[in-house]
Amino acid sequence: MRSPDELGRVPWHELGHAFGSADDVPRQIRALYLGDEEAAREAIYELHGTIHHQGSIYPASAPAVPFLAHAALYARDSLRAELLTLLATLADHLPEDTASPHWPGSSVAGVCAELARVMPDLLPCVRDPDRAVRRAALRVVAAVADLLPAELKAIAAAEADVLYAEDPVPAVRADAMVVRAMLGGEPARLDDPVPEVRLAAAVFAAERSGPPYAPEVVDVLTESRAAADPEDDYPEDSPDGATGDYPDDFEDGSTDDFPGGFRDGFPDEDDLPVDDDFPWPGTEGRDADLTRLLLEDPAAALSVAARWAADGDVGNRGSWLAEEVANDWRDREAAVIDVLLSALPHQRSDGERANRVDAIGRWVALHPSPGQELRDTLFGYARGDERLTARPALLALVRARDPRAIDLLADRPGPSPTTLRAASVYFPGAGDRLIAVVRRELAADPDGGDATNLIEALAGFGTAALRAAVPDLIARLPHGYGAIAAARHLGLAGVRSREAESALLASMRHRETKIRAAAAVAHYQLTGDPGPALEVFRTLLSSPGFAPLHVTDLEALGRAAAPLLPLVEPLLTDSYEPARVGAAQAVAWLTGSPARSVPVLTASVAANPVGFSALKALAAIAPVPAVLHPALHDFATSPRRLIGPTPTDEIHPDEQLRTLARRLLAR
Repeated sequence: MRSPDELGRVPWHELGHAFGSADDVPRQIRALYLGDEEAAREAIYELHGTIHHQGSIYPASAPAVPFLAHAALYARDSLRAELLTLLATLADHLPEDTASPHWPGSSVAGVCAELARVMPDLLPCVRDPDRAVRRAALRVVAAVADLLPAELKAIAAAEADVLYAEDPVPAVRADAMVVRAMLGGEPARLDDPVPEVRLAAAVFAAERSGPPYAPEVVDVLTESRAAADPEDDYPEDSPDGATGDYPDDFEDGSTDDFPGGFRDGFPDEDDLPVDDDFPWPGTEGRDADLTRLLLEDPAAALSVAARWAADGDVGNRGSWLAEEVANDWRDREAAVIDVLLSALPHQRSDGERANRVDAIGRWVALHPSPGQELRDTLFGYARGDERLTARPALLALVRARDPRAIDLLADRPGPSPTTLRAASVYFPGAGDRLIAVVRRELAADPDGGDATNLIEALAGFGTAALRAAVPDLIARLPHGYGAIAAARHLGLAGVRSREAESALLASMRHRETKIRAAAAVAHYQLTGDPGPALEVFRTLLSSPGFAPLHVTDLEALGRAAAPLLPLVEPLLTDSYEPARVGAAQAVAWLTGSPARSVPVLTASVAANPVGFSALKALAAIAPVPAVLHPALHDFATSPRRLIGPTPTDEIHPDEQLRTLARRLLAR
């Protein structure tokens, strides 16, 4: 260990952390020894963001370890658990990481080596009277259990054995069991009489075996929440549902030279709090760790979620876990929605119920055949008087393809623009009932994305709906809200008039460049004169930073935009990948040849939004090269979701990716 007196011996200014030079680390460490506890906790917070930032470790991290170890023992007793947790977090790694050729010399390897060196000094903390310190100390041992020398492993295992056998706090016994197993001992049985120990044993078994998990393991994981008391999740002093703080087990003060060791033996177990949710068995927290583990086995996760939801959906954990499965895995929507549906009667407030209905709405469009019970439930909420629940229920009913939704949309005042847009996707033939509703809502001067959704709804009902609504589209141009969509669809509607041309010319001078670009394209589509559009795009493509934003707007101009080619071609080698992908598309449009575009687009295809754009562009201009067939196979067959949702796509982008990949492979 190293005291703060030695901080000056480390060249911190030459070391780096998340925000540059680590020359601020000495100040943060010294703050741990000052009399100001608030300043000390602020320093720990800063250290979590500098030498450990979002899971990353830096060159300054390892040199800080011996100083943090000293502070954990001698700075302030009240900071000990937090500092030990920081040390454990810094050293977090998987055992297989040490076999990687990148391990030697890495920052995390340096942290682990330093932590192993100070372990003899920190190990007595497992006997601290404060249970939070004991748990944090056990986590420190676990963080480097695979790297400790044999003699120290034996000492640590003996300490863990004592805690496992004798500690009155079930959570500490559970942690001790995990540590002794990591050090070579036998884990506890899954039928251990202590629930916390059973859960720890099940988690340990699942992590060792990997998915699919054994049924008896899943049963124990299910038990961890199914029998929970709802009040445990909403302590009186924690109105937001977070776990409340508990008082220390012992009074402050000790005559021991080292603050470890139990003063009067273990406290009476009856005096301990019932729930002790200090992060276990990692540093994220119990629920986060269980979620991470269960999501590796979607069948197990859904089994657990279904039981949790049916048994009261305490803290929304069952329904929330089910939706996480839908976020991570394909083709699980039906089972996920079954869980969400079973959780609805257990929601404690209108807000919670609306949130769960909203979750159903996010996934029901991917349900292959929404059942009658589900649709009837949604219909009941959608026509109810509780507006907070009725709005998401009506959207979900539309996405469930239930025609009763059209009657509600047509008859009820103030329908959601998002729901009207969804209706145009799933009921494109319902324009005779809904176009008038959409135009009425558009005339009410909606803000932001609402205007865009209403215009897209008109487009979904067909060109005739757009043409009938040309006056509405012209009226949107000066507002800004929805102006981009209005300009784009004015061009597509193809209804030329003096009013439309005048409004578009005015919008081509708008301060918002995206509105300028959309108006320029629409003006060309209506008039056939490329001159004004070329002038707008010449300015935009010549402005630093704006070219990548507007190069894809050239599609509708096609060969008419060929004079802009010298401004587009340099972007083919731009360091910004979206700029390269956009330029590759534009070069094909402007030249009529895919030759220079195909290599750029091929190199960018990947399971991310930019890569998906590249694949769509490639599919539109040329046969997909054979080199991409393995990637297409992955896109088409992956059981996991590869791309997340966006607020502007009614059809989930991952489903679009899979559909496109299947189509391209079938060619």
